[in-house]
Parts: sequence; C-alpha cells; structure tokens
Amino acid sequence: MYALQTDTYEEVLKEDCVTLPIRFISDKDYITTNRYSILVKQYVENLEAYTFHKTIKEIASSSSILSPKQPGLVNGNLKCISNADEKVIVFFDVAATSSNIKPSFWID
Repeated sequence: MYALQTDTYEEVLKEDCVTLPIRFISDKDYITTNRYSILVKQYVENLEAYTFHKTIKEIASSSSILSPKQPGLVNGNLKCISNADEKVIVFFDVAATSSNIKPSFWID
C-alpha cells in the first residue's frame, strides 16, 4: 500500500490493519481460570517488500545446499554506487506498526 502524501500515519494504519482471530481458547481449558493478556503486534508492509521477504525465506528454508529452487538474482531496492556490477541483496522499507494489549474476560 502506498500512502498519499495527504494521508496521516494514523489514516494509513487504520486502512491497512487487519482484524484476525488471535487465539482460540476453549471454555474448558484451565487457562481461563486466570486472567491474562496478550500483546498483539501487527506490521504492515507493501507488496514489494512482502514479496522480497517471502522469496528470501523460501530460499533459506530449502533443506539442501544444491536446492532444486534456483531463483536467480533476488532484486532488492538498494544498489552499490561505487561498483554498478556488484550484486546487493538488500531491501530497505519502512513498515507501519501497531500494538495493543488484549485482556481476557471471564465468562460467568
């Protein structure tokens, strides 16, 4: 998501935040006998950054050194200015973050 210059940080964060289930706990689980809270952090990055990190993770997770996955050059968004032929695998991006503490509630 690319924010327009007129958007504030809060507006961009509201648009990109996704509401997903955090954790399901059965009412029969012993953990419900105590109050607890969960710190939830969400990081929002654009599609280009997500694709870069996903590709690097897939390459790193291959179990063999001679992996059948040979993706070629992974393009980042930084380049070496002193040597244009030097390959650099770096991606620089700024991600929006939000965090919230979600308390538990007892059901009587």
